[in-house]
Amino acid sequence: MEHRHSRASGRSEYFSCDSASSSEADHLDTGEGTEGGIEFTTSPEAIEMGPLQEMEKPGLDLHGTHSSPAIIVGTPSSPSPRDDKRHSWGFSSGGSDTHLSPDVNHATVTSMESFENLDHEALKSEAEGSVDQGLIRFGEKAENGKCCRYISATNETPVDLIAHFMSMKWKMRTPKVILSVISGVEHSTVFNNSKVADDFQKGLIKAANSTVMWVLTDGIDYGVPKLVGDAVAEEMGRRKLQECDPAIGMPDSVKPPTKLPKLTVIGVLLRDIANRSGRRGSTESFTKNCDMNPNHTHFLLLDGTEKRLDWVDFRNKLEDRFLTPVGRPRKYRTVTTGSDSQGGADTTDHATPMVAILVQGGLEEIDHTLNLLKRRKPVLVIKGSGYAADLVAFAYEGVHDRNDPEHIATSVKPELMRKVGHAFPSQLQENDALRTTYRDKIMECVGLAHDGTQTFLTVVDVTQWDTDLLQLSKYILQALFKSEKRGTGKQLVENILRDLQLTVDWNLCDLAESAILERYSWKKLNIENYLFEQALMQRDREEFVGLFLKHGFQVHKYLNHKRLQHLFENAEDLDLFYGVCLQKVLGKVVDPSEGLDKSFLEGNNCQLNRLLLRCTNLNNLVNPYELSMNSLESYVSHVEVAERKAMNTLVMWSALTNKIKLTKLLWQKVDDPIPMALLLSNLFTKLSKFCSDRDLRNQLRQYGVDFGKMAVDIFDLSYLDSPVQALGILSKRLPDYDNRSTLEIAFIGHNRVFIAHKCCQRWLNQRWYGMIVIRELDWGLFTIPPWLKIYMSAFMVFPMYVWLSFIPPPKKQTSFAVEQEPEEDETEKEEKEYLLKHLTSIEEKHKTESPRIRLYGLTTLKNAMGKMVFPKLPLHKQLYYLWNAPITKFWVNQLFYMAFLLVFTMALILPTCGNLYLDLIVFTWTGIILVEVMRTTFVKKRKYPEMTVVYPVLEIILIITFLGFYLFVRIIPHFVVLTGISYQFTDYQSAKFVMSLGLLYFYYRLLAVSFPISPTLGPMLINIKRMIKKDFFTWFRMFLLFMISGAITIQAVIYPNYPFTWEMLRKAFSRALFALFLTQIHDLEGDPVCTADYPNATLDFCGKELREPLISPCPYGGNVTYLIVIQYLFIVKLVLVTLLFAMFSSTISKISAESQQIWKFQRYNLIVEFEERLRLPPPLTLISYLFMLAQLVWQSCLSLRRSCARCCRRRSHARDRVDSKKKSHAKFQGTFLYKRTADFNYWKKTVKEYTNKEDQEKLEKERPKRDTQLLHSLIEDMSNQKKYNRKLNDRLGMLEKGLTSCLQLMEEAKHMIEKMDPKAHGMTALKKEHVHIYSRQSPYPDTSLERYPVLDKFVPWEIVHSTYDPSVYTKPVAEFHRNLQKFVDVDVLRLISPPILESTPPRGLEDTPDDQEVVNFRARWNAVCTAHVDNVMIEVDRTSWITENGRTCRYRLDKTNLPQNPKGRTGVRGRGSLWRWGPNHSILGVVTRCKTKKEEGKPREHVLQDGKKILEFITIQQPQSEKFELPGGIIHGETSPYSLICELFMKYVLHEEDVDSRIKLDKEDMIDFFSQFSVEASYVEGTKPVTDFSDAGFTAEMLYRGYMDDTHNTDNAWLETEVWNFHYEYGEDFSSRCQHGKFLWQDLSSQTRLHGNQLDIILEVAKIHNAHH
Repeated sequence: MEHRHSRASGRSEYFSCDSASSSEADHLDTGEGTEGGIEFTTSPEAIEMGPLQEMEKPGLDLHGTHSSPAIIVGTPSSPSPRDDKRHSWGFSSGGSDTHLSPDVNHATVTSMESFENLDHEALKSEAEGSVDQGLIRFGEKAENGKCCRYISATNETPVDLIAHFMSMKWKMRTPKVILSVISGVEHSTVFNNSKVADDFQKGLIKAANSTVMWVLTDGIDYGVPKLVGDAVAEEMGRRKLQECDPAIGMPDSVKPPTKLPKLTVIGVLLRDIANRSGRRGSTESFTKNCDMNPNHTHFLLLDGTEKRLDWVDFRNKLEDRFLTPVGRPRKYRTVTTGSDSQGGADTTDHATPMVAILVQGGLEEIDHTLNLLKRRKPVLVIKGSGYAADLVAFAYEGVHDRNDPEHIATSVKPELMRKVGHAFPSQLQENDALRTTYRDKIMECVGLAHDGTQTFLTVVDVTQWDTDLLQLSKYILQALFKSEKRGTGKQLVENILRDLQLTVDWNLCDLAESAILERYSWKKLNIENYLFEQALMQRDREEFVGLFLKHGFQVHKYLNHKRLQHLFENAEDLDLFYGVCLQKVLGKVVDPSEGLDKSFLEGNNCQLNRLLLRCTNLNNLVNPYELSMNSLESYVSHVEVAERKAMNTLVMWSALTNKIKLTKLLWQKVDDPIPMALLLSNLFTKLSKFCSDRDLRNQLRQYGVDFGKMAVDIFDLSYLDSPVQALGILSKRLPDYDNRSTLEIAFIGHNRVFIAHKCCQRWLNQRWYGMIVIRELDWGLFTIPPWLKIYMSAFMVFPMYVWLSFIPPPKKQTSFAVEQEPEEDETEKEEKEYLLKHLTSIEEKHKTESPRIRLYGLTTLKNAMGKMVFPKLPLHKQLYYLWNAPITKFWVNQLFYMAFLLVFTMALILPTCGNLYLDLIVFTWTGIILVEVMRTTFVKKRKYPEMTVVYPVLEIILIITFLGFYLFVRIIPHFVVLTGISYQFTDYQSAKFVMSLGLLYFYYRLLAVSFPISPTLGPMLINIKRMIKKDFFTWFRMFLLFMISGAITIQAVIYPNYPFTWEMLRKAFSRALFALFLTQIHDLEGDPVCTADYPNATLDFCGKELREPLISPCPYGGNVTYLIVIQYLFIVKLVLVTLLFAMFSSTISKISAESQQIWKFQRYNLIVEFEERLRLPPPLTLISYLFMLAQLVWQSCLSLRRSCARCCRRRSHARDRVDSKKKSHAKFQGTFLYKRTADFNYWKKTVKEYTNKEDQEKLEKERPKRDTQLLHSLIEDMSNQKKYNRKLNDRLGMLEKGLTSCLQLMEEAKHMIEKMDPKAHGMTALKKEHVHIYSRQSPYPDTSLERYPVLDKFVPWEIVHSTYDPSVYTKPVAEFHRNLQKFVDVDVLRLISPPILESTPPRGLEDTPDDQEVVNFRARWNAVCTAHVDNVMIEVDRTSWITENGRTCRYRLDKTNLPQNPKGRTGVRGRGSLWRWGPNHSILGVVTRCKTKKEEGKPREHVLQDGKKILEFITIQQPQSEKFELPGGIIHGETSPYSLICELFMKYVLHEEDVDSRIKLDKEDMIDFFSQFSVEASYVEGTKPVTDFSDAGFTAEMLYRGYMDDTHNTDNAWLETEVWNFHYEYGEDFSSRCQHGKFLWQDLSSQTRLHGNQLDIILEVAKIHNAHH
């Protein structure tokens, strides 16, 4: 199927390859008549192209051959015979030269200045490259896939040549807007948020459907270009579905689909991508940059390069070229780009507006964006899409939120550098120079964002809750408007109008108001007619209509009869206007395509007025001649009147074309909102009656209800604000509405709610009482009713002075004189009249007060009213006002009508033929009543054409019929009898029957002429009518079923032998019907006389003549008869009658409120009827007729006299009179218009209040929805904020960790500085109170566990550290040496539930041996105990060696009942790699000597340094760590500490294998052990005290016993050490005992390094021995 572009329809051109292979065969064939190319059937998106053949043109040589086998270009070899009718797809080639000439159908393409100056010879010389063109086919099969046009060019190809080809061969025309979507290939991904992606697609299509727009993308089938392509494909499918199937056809009353702009999506990409897409097989893997999106309409391919930067340059050149005209000319806007930032002059170009959208994007897109900003083109950045867009948005917000150079340099740029590297890790992570370059490019983009008042960079944050990408067109126009620099004068106005055109196209009223009209409010703008018409015609542009009217657009200058007819002909919804208004209402069948004929708007009696007359009963609502004259400013009346009439006409046009939103908006602008709302309500209600479509009928009926409600609401607001104004509008005649009043319009439309309004009822009360006011006087025990006061005042005259007062009418003056009075006086007069008319209600209010207060109040009011309260009117005037009041006419008519019924009753009740004189009175009286009814009906219909006369005409016919029968059966027989002639045509009984019918009618007539005026009986009559109409007839249909069946069955069983006659039927049905009221049971027992004969009547009796005639009427008595009668009576009397009562009760409860409205509505008709009646009732109306005849004769004489006098006057006098009349009329017009303008302003103010109230109510109704949306947005924001908070917490945690590390480093530096102090060396510092240092070092030894950082001030447990969260580590028992495992405490933390250790173990712990050991573990803290381990008694010392103030320290237990490190926090919780919880005791032996030099033959001498001896000490190498440490070990309790040190010394220093570990040595034994190695003395055990060894050069001294600051310490386990120094002053003899010599003597120097604080111990020893340190 082929779908081509049509200028008439404006639909887009989209191709399907099945049409290309058939209907376009001659257009796509090669020279051999076959289609050249390769089909890639294995690829889902194959590209078929043919080899480009050589194309020639005089002066233009285009070579299109390419060696690439993957690009197949389809070009026709011969011109198609249909080239003159169809658009060509490419250059044609054949045997003759091919000419590049414009199509004759688009010859205007050369009318543009840019095309006139286009030198084709120059194009030929500049075109060093080549241009390919053809079709790209996508799909499984090339002949069935989608087709897209393409052009392939190189960087050397002039872009003018490409634009020329697009205009000449593709028939493309310059768009109104160009949208460049910048997304990239490498960094274009799918949106993470599907809603954002959907909104982006919908917003883009909404913008494309609003105006002619070109969309430029990267053309790939991934990421953002794929989103654009998919949106276009979906929109094209939707458009095709809206098209009418030719086989089905389209109804005449249905308008074709709305004309939409052509969708143009151009993909600009490298040709290499197309080649790879074409070569790809079904099994070949591909990346996201190797596909072309098949849903683009056109492709522009760059050949000859694979570099993305070349592609960026190519796209930049294309964008620059598209800014100038392409194709047929369009009315271009003048865009002022402003002064160049480098100092260039202002430039003004005729350019197509272009906006770029940066979505995601990579490094090339940053270059592209920078290039656009340098060219001063607006860029819209979608923040939240990722990659380059987020980087530019971050830099822009960071700079413009705080434009501080220091902030930019220290905060924005470093963070931007980090983000750039994070966004493009593969390209920039290891290339600092390139990362810095692009950081600077982004900052340059931000620097180019603003230039004075112009803004070229706009950021839209999709993560914000108030951002809606459905309004993408709004953001695009905002970016465009911000980038413009307005000119001055005519250029400014032109730019403003063009911007308004764009806002109208894209339906952005709020933007038009805020960015254009309010921004340039200082300049008076004349809205062009085409803009206003476009707002009227296009869908959903009602806000623009209101905006234009708000800014002073004058409708009367726009609307003439031709434009009005054009609006009707081009209405969007033709179903109502053509299908209902013309066909159903006017009976005209009109083809929408042919338009309306001239008679539709020709003359005052045009078809439009006839249509409105039938729907509203108002004539001449539209005056086409006056509209046209006013549009030419040749005003028939005043300019305000012209504007008012034009606005009213426009409202009726919008209503007839079913533009309900526009109707409501225009209604708010009319001068008479209440009459217009009532008219529209009547219009829609009447039109709904002509609709056959139920949905449309219900819709129109609802519109009628809505406008009726609007009228009532406005009226109610007015009544609450100004009752005088509300009362005044009811009776004011409106010339624009057929000179009808508002109340009459409401009555015509049967708007019961409006007429039932309390203000209307008050106005009707005023009309009911006329010019009289009935006083309420308190007579004590009783109150005289108003009707009696009327009767007594009317017939006795004197009571009139007691019970009545009169309101004087205004002085008799012309309307001109009345209008000339000052407005304040008129208002004052109206207020006084209003108070006078309501004096009765005021007096009634004072009746409840005490007499004295009531009298004072009335006296004050009457004194304030002055003489107007009791005017001194002549008696005849008072009588005239009394008898002219409708209330007086009503009661007097009721009195005489009762007299008529009394006379009629007497004439009927008299026996036999009655009395001739009474009959003549009745006949004459009835005739006078008939005449009065006829006169009243005629007058009402002439004065009020909207009132129906069906019932009055029916009444006239009935009365005439009755008078005819009455005359024939009653009057004539009397005269015949008097003449002696026999009259046999009737009898007196027939006369009685006719008179009875007449009397019944005239009695029942009271229900229509008397009772409805009563506020009690009137609603009751309406209820009765509704009950009969709705309930009784429904019930009666059900009753007929039972009545017929009951009548037949009862008659058959009681009188089985009754003859079948009419008498039998009458008797049967009357019995069944009367059963509702009577219960006839006398014949149920039968007749004893004949009942006995029924048993003898066997079957032989049937068919024979009755031998006993008396049996036929004889009732039969039996059980069967009782059964049939009882079931019928039960159903009728108990069920049906009860059901009828229930139905009546339900109906009354439902319609009670409605019946009040109906009664109030009908009351208006009754009041009008009695206003038109004569002052005297029948039969006294004969007197009124005589007066009317005399008055008619007198008026005729006066008229004849005035005619004669007029003819005798001089012309000069007549001319002066005419001039004076004109001046008076002009003066009257000025005063009248002034008063009317004040009224209009008041009503406009009221409408505005009503609109604000409705808007507020609408907002309140939509508040839950908006709150829900806001809540969802807040939840989403909270979720995002949580993510940000987590990231921030991580950053803060890292910052806090870094800060803590810095503090720790500073503390370590401090400790190092303190150690440099000589006083801090040695054990002196350990013996003092200090903060442990090595116990806080990370990581924990032999693990990668990091300690929780603890600063010096938080080390003591007394200092609260709320965030202290130490790591937990306990070395498993199995990891210890097997010989030591028996001494290691179990891991009790594994089963402890913090913060309190449970007293009873949890269930299941006994299941495993390890858990059982934990449960059985019971430690005695701060005590020494013994235990059996492997049948060996060991001593477990859990006391602390730490002393405080000379007392042994008792360590505390934490909340888990575990020991707590007395020296404070360490950052690790648990046992660590120590063997016991709590204190872990160890012993160290420091074996030292002074370094000596030994020479043969000489004694040993000490080696000195700086005058001091050099200290040497023994270290041993640990087998696990291979580090050197001081001799020593842990105390397990198996031996004494002193035995342990001797044993370890012998093993690790002397390397003796046979050591007895069971020997327990004491302190003296230990000293003896070490003294034996002295070379100068030999010590015999027990002969000397220890102190005597000093002379031999050997000393032993305990240096320290207490807490050991060690890296293995934790919060629950720590080392405590006892340190001994064994010093050999003159030498030792270890070598004689050591066989291996693996121990090491080390010199104490500055390079000495030992584990932990063992170096401090050595330094202490050096200090003791005065050695160098």
